[in-house]
Amino acid sequence: TGVDSYLNQSAGYFVRERLMIDVELLIKAERKKHNSSNLGVNSAFNNKEHQLGIGTELRYYFGKRGNKRFPSAGISSLWSIYSRTYNSNSNNFSTNITSKGSGASITPYAGYSWLIGKRWLIEPAVMGNFNTNNATSKSINLNGNNSTVTNYEYKYKSTSVAGIRLNVSFTL
Repeated sequence: TGVDSYLNQSAGYFVRERLMIDVELLIKAERKKHNSSNLGVNSAFNNKEHQLGIGTELRYYFGKRGNKRFPSAGISSLWSIYSRTYNSNSNNFSTNITSKGSGASITPYAGYSWLIGKRWLIEPAVMGNFNTNNATSKSINLNGNNSTVTNYEYKYKSTSVAGIRLNVSFTL
């Protein structure tokens, strides 16, 4: 079971006709729990994550002024800080991992925009996401009376994901 709360607010401004720049604010809180008993082994895990980020986006709308449907393309960037806690228990063995770090991502996208009424816009798009992370972690493993503590730092060179995004916007 889990609870995810994810808020990504943005505010944009047209600097030229059909060219918009916006600023984004990301707030994320996630909590997941799992308990099971299988073949005499009792196990449980608890995962928590908090993330705060800020970013920018540049978006261009193609087509004639006054159209209700038109293609669009853009690129967004995001920098964030995060903390994660992972706890797992299985019979006499337990692991506790805490990590804190920061990351940056760039997301190019292309899609189509539909104006609904005078103020609402729906924008599905195909996107790619490229990101990098730096983090420090501490791991504590307990096995009966034995315990180990490991501190480590890791860097992801880069990861990438392709996907679909959906924006729903309104104008003032």
